[in-house]
Amino acid sequence: MNVSHVHPGHAALLAAALLALGGNAALAEKPPGVPQARTTPPPGGNGYFTHAQRRAVVAYYEPRFKTGQCPPGLAHRDNACLPMADSTPWRRGAPLPGDAVTYPVPHDVSLRLGLPPEGHRFVRVGSDILLLAIDGGVVIDAIDDLSRP
Repeated sequence: MNVSHVHPGHAALLAAALLALGGNAALAEKPPGVPQARTTPPPGGNGYFTHAQRRAVVAYYEPRFKTGQCPPGLAHRDNACLPMADSTPWRRGAPLPGDAVTYPVPHDVSLRLGLPPEGHRFVRVGSDILLLAIDGGVVIDAIDDLSRP
């Protein structure tokens, strides 16, 4: 619809209808197959990630770890994929240290996790998947030790 040709009386009605629909009609329509972002912790949980998400992510990495197909930053030792060097410690609720080496989460893992909440992103640090706040880099939650089922 070309809004430049909307009668002034109808413009207010159109604006009220858009607000009633949640503010932005374009945001209300998600393409099919795009997962919705969850913005709150799971029911009964203390963090963002659910047990199902952890199982799904471990199911992605486990066969790769067993065959020595370690992702960047991890080396195959003692039948496991372990950080090549001492990994930078991180804490939930604290900013990720500036010297932490982060890796993007593989596309298949992103599909298993769904979309992060607005203003957040998923990264891998060593053998952990972190949910980080983009502004400030605070660690919100983690799936730690991907080699542990």
